[in-house]
Amino acid sequence: MRGQWISTCLILLGVAGLAFGSWQLTNVGSRPIDVQPDPFDCGELIVNKTEMVPFAFRNHGPAPVQLVGAKGTCWASGCSSFGFQAPLTIPAGESREITLEFKPNGVGPFEVSFHVYSDAPAQPQIDLNVVGTIVASHP
Repeated sequence: MRGQWISTCLILLGVAGLAFGSWQLTNVGSRPIDVQPDPFDCGELIVNKTEMVPFAFRNHGPAPVQLVGAKGTCWASGCSSFGFQAPLTIPAGESREITLEFKPNGVGPFEVSFHVYSDAPAQPQIDLNVVGTIVASHP
């Protein structure tokens, strides 16, 4: 009797694991927007010199996706803003480029994320990652 109970529990756990694992795989594949490059490696940037950082957004989904906003910010390493008018529609199977304007105001290595917002229920926030080193000037 105890052996049958253990077998039943193992079968139920296995079925639950398959269902959960299947959900995870489906959920990961449902994100329609892919951003390149990620992360964007700026290399060396000169302090207080504005840099333009391009990102390509590709819509892999079956329907158009709108980029509905973006959040530029200031922090210890610099300030940023985005060069696109929201909403920006990306048709299914196509790409659009948006530019992040970045003005570094500190010296040293940095790693920062910025956020773009979409109308895609599976991907309402898209993170843009930027890394590099800010220097006083190039030799």
